[in-house]
Amino acid sequence: MFGLTAVVAAALVVAMRRLPESDIASPPGGPVAQLREAVRRPWARFLILFALPEGAMVLGFLVYFAPALESTGTNPAVAGLVVAAYGAAVLVGTRVVKVLAPRTSAWVPIALGGAMAVVGYLAAAFDQHAAAILFASVMIGGCYAFMHSTMQAWATDIAPEVRGTAAALFVTSAFTGGAIGSGVGALLAQQRHFGDLFLVAVALTVPVVIVAALSRARYPGSTLAVNVGEVAGS
Repeated sequence: MFGLTAVVAAALVVAMRRLPESDIASPPGGPVAQLREAVRRPWARFLILFALPEGAMVLGFLVYFAPALESTGTNPAVAGLVVAAYGAAVLVGTRVVKVLAPRTSAWVPIALGGAMAVVGYLAAAFDQHAAAILFASVMIGGCYAFMHSTMQAWATDIAPEVRGTAAALFVTSAFTGGAIGSGVGALLAQQRHFGDLFLVAVALTVPVVIVAALSRARYPGSTLAVNVGEVAGS
């Protein structure tokens, strides 16, 4: 998989050299100046830092779905197929979000995706057999499509002058949060306390979703209906 990723990346480098720049205006200053500009606004600082718990919630705990299923006697191949429903749910969910985003406020998909995460983690907390983990995988995939894609689109709006830098900081925080979530989860997973692990995920998810939805509803600079659909579609 790492080799395939490298080959695809190399092909993209060649292909993208032939494309015209979408924005010919150069960002202000060098890398340090762009970083300073990206975190100058309070909303930008909030969203970049908030990506840590949001990333832990969306990306950090789902990695234990397959081990949880294997702990009930399911073989690794079947466990992998069951959890692959996560990817299918992301693909389907992004199509739905692309249609929904222009028709509703941005906090709505955040709330819907967050509700999916709560329900999914609760299902996995109370039952680690195939049906429950399949359902949980679909719900967390839906959460990624509805909630996380909306948060990503928001990250492109918090500092338009240095959009790429601000979005990169958001993504870096999200993946760092995911790593932290996985690390915390490992403390319970290695003792096979998967029910407790997913209850911890629920305890984190509830306040994260509430804060994310309320904050997005209060954000004043927002015209992201189209952008949410574009991010989801990509």
